[in-house]
Amino acid sequence: MIKCRTPLLLLYLFLRMATAQQPSLNIITNSSSFTCSDDYLVVGEDYATFEVELSGNNSDYTYEEFGWPRYRIQTLLRENGATEVVEDKLICLPFDLPENGFCVRRDIVDTTGCSCEVVGPQVYKVKLVYRIEEVSESRGRLQLMWPSSRGPINVMYLLPEVRDRQPSLHITTTSSSFTCSDDYLVVDEDYATFEVELSGNNSDYTYDEFGWPRYRIQTLLRENGAPEVVEDKLICLPFDLPENGFCVRRDIVDTTGCSCEAVGPQVYRVKLVYRIEEVSESRGRLQLMWPSSRGPINVMYHLPEVRAQQPCLKVITNSSSFTCSDEYLVVGEDFATFEVDLSGNNSDYTYEEFNWPRFRLQTLFGDNENTEVVGDKLATVDLKSPGDRSRNKIDNILIQKIFRNAVKTSKSLPGADCDSDHIPVIFR
Repeated sequence: MIKCRTPLLLLYLFLRMATAQQPSLNIITNSSSFTCSDDYLVVGEDYATFEVELSGNNSDYTYEEFGWPRYRIQTLLRENGATEVVEDKLICLPFDLPENGFCVRRDIVDTTGCSCEVVGPQVYKVKLVYRIEEVSESRGRLQLMWPSSRGPINVMYLLPEVRDRQPSLHITTTSSSFTCSDDYLVVDEDYATFEVELSGNNSDYTYDEFGWPRYRIQTLLRENGAPEVVEDKLICLPFDLPENGFCVRRDIVDTTGCSCEAVGPQVYRVKLVYRIEEVSESRGRLQLMWPSSRGPINVMYHLPEVRAQQPCLKVITNSSSFTCSDEYLVVGEDFATFEVDLSGNNSDYTYEEFNWPRFRLQTLFGDNENTEVVGDKLATVDLKSPGDRSRNKIDNILIQKIFRNAVKTSKSLPGADCDSDHIPVIFR
């Protein structure tokens, strides 16, 4: 009987061991903060969060001989498709030890730490918040190890790329005033605005050897499709220097200047308002350069075309009376109103040799894409005010209504000398 019972007892013990409950690990959350970029983490800035639910017969981990549950980070070396662990570092224990391994809920803010929460009988939710410490952790893995009678089991979270903490530049505003035209800027009239948000480990720019943050303008020469910098000119520094580099908010009106505003810890919003100075700046670029331990980084805004200051014409009103119909005008009944705002260096039209500002009417033949001017008629001006400050049309030639279709044209003769403020008016 003894010989018969022994195999049965061994079989029973084997089946019991095979069906013994083991810890179960289920990942709830694995995420990273990506404060600077969606593509990588930054040392000292970003965090990785790794949360796991634990359950099983030894989730009270009384088997100290198998080790305690623990979070750790492994630094990996990848060569020829093979991964090798070059460093295995303990981060923290999710339970309080050695005080009987209590599961303690903790609030983790701006640091690395573990927290534990009881969510059921022998069921725990443990969380790791890990602040990235080294560039070597790039594409490494966070790992939760849990002891069991069969040896430790684990789950892991692979980290993305990790980069050294550097300044981060994000453009918030780029605009130009376009006071005269939507197609180009005018020298001494238009402004370009370039605003950037700065953040990162040296946004307090204490590295004088790498230079100070600065706005500059580059004049470009484009030949054969490749732009060449022919002039690089400093515009202004967005921080007060050398007085400890204070970030100062300034109101910039009708001039070129920089302003700075602190919007968070090591986060600044700097603004450039640049008054266009030269035609050569046409299609050049405004650039913000920022120092870093890897060398300067920059962001830029490409300017549109720039033209010399000229008279600027902007239409204020163009309308017709449409007394008879909304689709056409009637000869002798309807009026067209055309009002224009004039500005610029010769909008006082003192250059008589270039002729005077004038309204004229062009008779066109053809469709919208191909028109031909068949008549070009000057609107009549027949009175100059004293000092020639303004010109108006006040004189008329009267004819009987039945003969109005016989009048082919009428005009004034501004060059005639008739010893009068009035200009002769003739018709044919």
